[in-house]
Amino acid sequence: MTALIKHIVIALTLICLPRAGDDRSSLAAKHVIMCDLFKYPEKFSGTMVTVDVYIAGKDLYIDDFAPGPPCSSYMRVHLEMPEKVKPSPSFHADSPRSLADLRSSLDKGYRAFATITGRFDAAYFWRDHKRNRVPGGYERGFGPHDSYDGRIIVKSIDDVRLMTSPGR
Repeated sequence: MTALIKHIVIALTLICLPRAGDDRSSLAAKHVIMCDLFKYPEKFSGTMVTVDVYIAGKDLYIDDFAPGPPCSSYMRVHLEMPEKVKPSPSFHADSPRSLADLRSSLDKGYRAFATITGRFDAAYFWRDHKRNRVPGGYERGFGPHDSYDGRIIVKSIDDVRLMTSPGR
């Protein structure tokens, strides 16, 4: 009987231990607005988020379009595809084809509104006209020439609405 209890305890311990490669991004995504990410980057960095964004440009720059008062903080954030991130995240994009179609439309000058789910990573944020390092954040920025303060590594894109750029 004692051997049986011992085996059960060992089995439960092994089941409950975190697996190698687990990170906070394996948790369910929390729906937030961009201002939440701007104001509390240390709280959300490394977690899965779902956010409604405006997407523009070839480098997949994203911004907030949520109604409400102006945000007291700001970050330059862009999207990155999981296969381009080192080290690789613990997930893959749900629909790589739709992501490729979106990128193709943006390259042709379209802009888009969409709901993005992915892992948010932060290095810097802006408050009171000063660029501040995110406590516990990344050492360098993201994207071309490390010019972005944060990124969302895309797991899925939903509810895409394309629009032509002004002047087209």
